[in-house]
Amino acid sequence: MNRRTLAAAGATALVAAFLPTAVAHAAAPAATRVVDDQNVPCQGGVPFYNSIQAAVDASVPGDVIRVCAGTYHENVVVRTPNIVLRGARYGVTGTKRSAGSDAAESIIDGGSVTFEASSDTLNGFLVRGNTAGPGITTRGTASGHQILNNRVEGNVFGLYLGASGDIQSAVSRNLFRDNNVDGAAAGNGIYADTTTVNVTISGNRFQGHVNDGVLFASDGATTVARNLIVAGNSFVDEPNGHIAFFGGSSVRVTYNMMSNANPDPAGGSSLFMTGVDGVLVQGNRIAGANYSGIAVRAASSGVNVNANAVSGSGGNGIDVSTEVPGGATLARNVSADNAGAGILMQDGTSRDVLRGNRTSGNGDVDCRDDSTGPQRGGVANAWAMSNIGATSAPAGLCHL
Repeated sequence: MNRRTLAAAGATALVAAFLPTAVAHAAAPAATRVVDDQNVPCQGGVPFYNSIQAAVDASVPGDVIRVCAGTYHENVVVRTPNIVLRGARYGVTGTKRSAGSDAAESIIDGGSVTFEASSDTLNGFLVRGNTAGPGITTRGTASGHQILNNRVEGNVFGLYLGASGDIQSAVSRNLFRDNNVDGAAAGNGIYADTTTVNVTISGNRFQGHVNDGVLFASDGATTVARNLIVAGNSFVDEPNGHIAFFGGSSVRVTYNMMSNANPDPAGGSSLFMTGVDGVLVQGNRIAGANYSGIAVRAASSGVNVNANAVSGSGGNGIDVSTEVPGGATLARNVSADNAGAGILMQDGTSRDVLRGNRTSGNGDVDCRDDSTGPQRGGVANAWAMSNIGATSAPAGLCHL
């Protein structure tokens, strides 16, 4: 399946006037370096290199490395901060590029790009075919990574994401597709099991991953996933799930589109959360989840599920099983035409609040609560009279 003082003059200045003057050596100015696999620079700028790594090794902070269209069979490691790797499709969103445009791409083929330092940028590349690991790696000891406008395809997994959080990192407008080569953490578009703080993942397209489009695996102790935004992405035809959080806090999952043409109930949930705290799930549209559309699992607290639309799931629409009292609030969601329940509150849930939800046409019942407690209907959760649905178990949880 993350943030001079001015000394007094006086006698000291008088003595200094008679001493030899030190010569100041300014830092080297930022440069543009050009890389071309054909040994003929395609763009203006000097010096010129025939490998990306050679240009990286010669760079200082602030340099721009312009990589011409072509194919580069190398593993690139960037250890200098504030370097821009600028591919031939710089500024062109990866989500709108396809295999038909490969001739115009700067292709890192069979290798990878690893960022060891902070505030580095990868923009306008195709990174494909790494059979040994991820296409791109950002370290959890650095921050300010900018992974923009790339295509990331056919690797073991797409991006191994880490960020210390000192500076916000961004992963935006990329295409992650079919990163399913056998290996550790295979089948994920983005995978994070190291410190990942203060990151925005937005405007990307994830397609065809056999595990998850985005997967965060934090144990909350040795690794931390915190202050994360996953917003405005599209997830298409992934046979397990789309977004999964195994731990994490202060998370916003908003306005994403998730869909599968042929849901398989043996697969996972489109949005899966366990062991999370302080999560806003809002405005997402989920169609054809393999199992549940939204699943709030064990040890989760402070989860607000608001104004989402879930339909056509192979299991339940919204499915809550966290045992934390009051761990989840469900408000103004629409859950329709799912194979299981529209909304399911499992046995062991308690003091969760449900209000203003609309359910219809679900294969089991529209509203189901398997808990036992003092609330209306003999359940442990508070179902407001504003919840709408034709069928309930026990009766009366939802109304027409």
